[in-house]
Amino acid sequence: MLPRPSRALLAAALIAMAGGLSACASGAPAAVSSSSATASGAASATPAAAATVPVTSTSSSGTPRLMVQISVGGGAPFTVMLDTGSTGLFVDESVVGPAVTSTGASYTEKYVDSSLQASLVQATVSIGGVATAQPITLGLIDSSSASGLTSGAQGIMGVAPADGDWQSSGLLSPLVQLAAPYNEGFQLDVPASGSGTLALGKPVAGQGTVSTPLTALSSPPANVPGARFWDKDVNLCWTIASLPQACGPTDLDTGAPASLLNSSVVTDVASKDGILEPGQPIAVATPDGAALWSFQTGTTLGQDVATLEALGAETSYNTGIAFYFGHVVGFDWADGQLLVTAK
Repeated sequence: MLPRPSRALLAAALIAMAGGLSACASGAPAAVSSSSATASGAASATPAAAATVPVTSTSSSGTPRLMVQISVGGGAPFTVMLDTGSTGLFVDESVVGPAVTSTGASYTEKYVDSSLQASLVQATVSIGGVATAQPITLGLIDSSSASGLTSGAQGIMGVAPADGDWQSSGLLSPLVQLAAPYNEGFQLDVPASGSGTLALGKPVAGQGTVSTPLTALSSPPANVPGARFWDKDVNLCWTIASLPQACGPTDLDTGAPASLLNSSVVTDVASKDGILEPGQPIAVATPDGAALWSFQTGTTLGQDVATLEALGAETSYNTGIAFYFGHVVGFDWADGQLLVTAK
């Protein structure tokens, strides 16, 4: 049996809360492509308006991460980690181009077990050859502030539409601020290692796709014309070990290397030092009963590790990155749907 990951290892891994694409992917961003993308033959074709951006799935000290390339302020392309569990773009101040304007404000971004300090600026951001419709607010950080948080990448791109202190900071997902129609959602098709794709634009349901509603943000930003905003969490139903099924807000988070269960919601499960004992079944479904995912807890990050964490009052469950390795996941911001296709 493989050794169970230590709590220290998990804590270090969870620092990559913005850890989607967290290794290096060299080369310039891909040009806009109108070709359709499939989920290992099972996922729906992306619409003709979609732009396909390469994604690299890597592991750093056993921690799985996703990486993508962007450019800021007219500068050269650089690598950021892709995080579906947070909001806002934070990049190293050394990699941006000349067309950056300071707002004079500072900001502290808090992740699980970590935080970073940033100076807020405005600049145009380009992803896969698609630029934001206008300059957007992002955070500039220095290497000492990041302090291992970015693990070789030059930044963290949180793509949840709106989360945290966006109302005071103006920090929003760069994807929701892209020029139309690329601001209508995105779809991720990534393997546990190697190359995958991020399709910008409205995803389309295909054969075998399961859909469930997103929840509209109660007080959406008014300064992004044409954009629609949704809560980060999706209402999903979890059956954990021998506990009865319970539904609650679920964060589909590429930045978490393990599945996270809110310790104030999930109790009476076999665990040691907050890590669920191996061999316990976990199943996730939509509220109308459609099965999405099932696994047994184990000892491999990015695959079957589940931990008990203090997730606050808003989130009951967090899938972690493992969910994405087994599914093509689309967020349809135009129609307010989560689209999931098993690979």
